[in-house]
Amino acid sequence: MTPFRYTLGTRIHIEPASEGTDSFEILIQESAIIPDDLTATLRSEGRRHTVSILLRPGTDMASPAVQQRIDNGIKTFARRIAPGILLPRAKEIAKGLGLTIDRLEIAHGRCVLGTCYPRQRRIRLSYFNIFLPAELRDYVIRHELAHLTEPGHTPAFHALCDHYCSGAEKQLRQRLRTFPWPVKR
Repeated sequence: MTPFRYTLGTRIHIEPASEGTDSFEILIQESAIIPDDLTATLRSEGRRHTVSILLRPGTDMASPAVQQRIDNGIKTFARRIAPGILLPRAKEIAKGLGLTIDRLEIAHGRCVLGTCYPRQRRIRLSYFNIFLPAELRDYVIRHELAHLTEPGHTPAFHALCDHYCSGAEKQLRQRLRTFPWPVKR
């Protein structure tokens, strides 16, 4: 298997959580006028934000150290913006389904995208969810909300989750399984 690699020109689009909310794009590019070998800048135009990861010309993109610094920068930024994207959206979906959540948190899991603690009415969402298209993010949220009522992955759980997903649970689950992540997990 080929190791994950960021390249010059890589663009990572982070879709808005819902209409009227912010969108983000991360762009990796070269710049001769940066103070360090790797710098990040943020440019905002209204609700559109662009984070540029700038590298000096000639930077060895094959270097594991360079790849790790890029990956760390992207994930640091993602962790910072995740609460503003995921938590309001989870509250909005829960309200639309007539559900209450006592506690919503952002987690740092790479493999587990969400966890539900039904007795505490608590849901944890991984910051990695922001890299998903909005429809798949919403699926992860609805999946966890279904666990508030049905703790296990039983037929009753899947029926409820399918109801919350307007009959598209199987398709969304399959899309999530095959999603080409734009960051190293």
